[in-house]
This record gives sequence, C-alpha cells and structure tokens, in this order.
Amino acid sequence: MMVRKEKVRRIALYVLGVVVYYAWFQAFYNMVRFEDFFYYETFNDVMVGVGYNFLPILALFLFNTAIVFWITPRVRPEWLKAILDIVLSIGATTIVNLCFLGIQAWLFHRQGNVDWAGTLMSDFSILLINEVIFFIMHYRESKLREEQQRHLATRMQYDMLKTQVNPHFLFNSLNILYSLSSIDTEKSREFILNLTQMYRYILTQQQKQKVKVRDELEFLNAYIHVLSMRYPDSFFVNITDREKMEDKEIIPYSLQLLIENITKHNAIRASQPMHVEINIGPSQITISNPIYPKLNSNPNESTGTGLKYLTDLYTYYGKDFKTSTDNNIFAATIPYL
Repeated sequence: MMVRKEKVRRIALYVLGVVVYYAWFQAFYNMVRFEDFFYYETFNDVMVGVGYNFLPILALFLFNTAIVFWITPRVRPEWLKAILDIVLSIGATTIVNLCFLGIQAWLFHRQGNVDWAGTLMSDFSILLINEVIFFIMHYRESKLREEQQRHLATRMQYDMLKTQVNPHFLFNSLNILYSLSSIDTEKSREFILNLTQMYRYILTQQQKQKVKVRDELEFLNAYIHVLSMRYPDSFFVNITDREKMEDKEIIPYSLQLLIENITKHNAIRASQPMHVEINIGPSQITISNPIYPKLNSNPNESTGTGLKYLTDLYTYYGKDFKTSTDNNIFAATIPYL
C-alpha cells in the first residue's frame, strides 16, 4: 500500500510539473508572439492553444524522461551522457513535430504547420529540467551509498579490532609467548614484535577505506608469523608474484580476515598441515586452501559475517568478491579497487 501511494504521489507531482511548465511556456510564447500573456478571446481559443502546445509538451516530457532516466542513466562519463541525451532529445522533437503535422493533416485535410524554433527551445528546456533532476537524484543516491559504505566499513573495522583484542585471542597469544619465553628467547622477541606490528597496523588503518596491497601484505606477514607459532610446523602460506601488483588497492583487513577464516573453520595439526596459496594476479588476489573440517563441528555455528562484510563492501565499489568450493578446495577472490 505504501509503495502504491508513493507511485501515485510521484505521478501526481510529475503531471503537476508538466502543467506548471505548460502554463509558463504558453504565457511566454503568447508574450513573444502576441505581446499578451493571455490573448484568448473565447474558450475555443483556449482549447486550440492546449491542443497546439500542451499535448506536444507532454509528449516531449515523456520522451525526455525516458531518455534521461531509462535509456542513458548508466552512460559514463557524464559529458558523453549529456551529448547522447541532446542527440536523442532532438530526435524525439523531430518525431513529435512530424506526428503533430500528420495529425493536423488527418483531422483538417490540409498541410499543417509547426513552430520548429519554439518546439526546440521548449525541448531543450524540458531536457534541462530532467537532467537537473537526474543529477540531483544521482548525487543524493551517491551520498547515501557513501554513508552506507562508511557504516559498513566502521562496523567491519570495529569487529576486526574486537576480534584481535578479544580475550580468547589475547589468551592464546600470551600462552604462546609464555611457552616461548622459557624455550627460545629470540623467538619470544620475534613474536612480540609481530604482535606489536599487527596492533599498530590496525590502529593506523582503521580510518581508511582503501589500502595498498603491499601494506596489507606487511600486516599479513606479521599475522602469519603469529599463527605459525600457534600452529608450529602445521600452518604454511605461500604468496606468489607479490612484487607485481603491490601498488593496487584493496579493502583493509581483507587478506587477514580470510586467513583467520581458514583457522576458524579447519582442523590444523602437524599430521594434517594447512597449506594456503595466495596468488597476486593482475586484476585480483586469489586465496585457496584445502578443507579440513573440524571434528564434531556444527556448520550452523558459522555466521559468515566476515565474508558478508567483504561481499557488501566490494559490491559498493562495483566489484565482485567471490568464493567457491571445488574438489575440497575453498577459494576466495579479492578484486582490486
């Protein structure tokens, strides 16, 4: 019911806009041609004026609205859309005038006449009105999408930070550190440095919507190093062609979130080590890993929140974040922004 009311409201506003424009244009036309805003003497004169101007104006409104909002809304850049709209609009004016001449000949059995200059002037005015409305709506939609993207980014950054500092993560990290401190002092220092680097990256990148691949890889190296100590001789990551596309940009924490997803949903142990492949390609990054389901795991426990965040955020940029499972291999594809 609300949708129907909104449609009726928009149609009513559209018709009102056409009527108001017609009244203005007719008064302007009368003043230019007859030096009188309201030169009509009889009701029949009024109806003739409506037939000669209102119906063509309504047709031009419908044509231009269709051109601007339905035919060329996705044409980019904007200057190309504007040129295409003008060309199509002139074509629509020609069609309206020829139809009007044909109707005159059919009704009155004589050759009619059309004020081509007046029709073109009216057409350009109507096109300009539609273009202004279109760009205002496009601007508002862009601002709304930006606000939604900022909201998603804020939620993702908050959840990522919360994930890193949650008691379970800290407990495991401190346990590893405690074990290393009594066995290998050098590795303990290395562990602390990597853990510090991770938190520093989180704090410095939390306000950014895009990061360089090389910066994300530095953060990922620290995270992988921490995981390698958590899963000694059980967790391995191979990164190929990393030097080629390090200047490309992706969403912060994309790689780390996917690596964390692997540790969360797979059984990793020395007898069944996890080998992760990260391929830095020309247009995307692909992360793949074998699937080792955890024993007694409940598939309903996985909410897929991280993957949903990545899907929503990349969709905002017009990119497709994809995941697939084939031959017991899980793969995720991160497009460059």
